[in-house]
Amino acid sequence: MEELNSLSLERLQLVCDYTNLAAQLESHLASVRLGISKARTLRGVVLSNLFNIEAQTLTPSSWYVNGYSFC
Repeated sequence: MEELNSLSLERLQLVCDYTNLAAQLESHLASVRLGISKARTLRGVVLSNLFNIEAQTLTPSSWYVNGYSFC
């Protein structure tokens, strides 16, 4: 009986460790997803500023011809 209790306690500890590792993995995945989302947003902002494209409508915010801006 004592051996079964010992095995059960060991199993319980392993399940606890597994649960903690799964929670840490989910936390890391959420962090990575957030980082990817921020990078995509930043990339979109940079590209829209670089090419004068309105980010919401994806249309040029102004046209430049020979250095003159036309809206």
